[in-house]
Amino acid sequence: MLIERVKAANFDRFGDLIKKWALGEQQWPAENDLHGLLDQAKAINCGLTIPDRVTKLKVKQRDMETLLIVLPPAALLQNSIDHLKTGGEYTVPRFYKNLAFHVDANIGDDENNKLNFHSSRVCDYTLGFCL
Repeated sequence: MLIERVKAANFDRFGDLIKKWALGEQQWPAENDLHGLLDQAKAINCGLTIPDRVTKLKVKQRDMETLLIVLPPAALLQNSIDHLKTGGEYTVPRFYKNLAFHVDANIGDDENNKLNFHSSRVCDYTLGFCL
């Protein structure tokens, strides 16, 4: 069974908020201020949900001189790998279809395809710097 993830119902609205934080147009919530985060998310109606297991918050802006590699929690990563290895579905957010590819993502049922796609997305999110 998959461990519950933090989710946003509206990716572009939450993405707009993150851009405002990064550009200094809006103050991000203070460290560990989950209520502040939820208040900002509610104000833009992005449908952010945070599982009860999440009790802390850190927001850190990268700089141009430092390669910041943020590792996923080992338990969450292993949970995803186990899910995919046992035939679990690899879900891709709908905005990929709606805005980018205009077709449903078809990763297929092959375990290796799912695990390779998963590894590629982990790399992309770690190194992509939102481009």
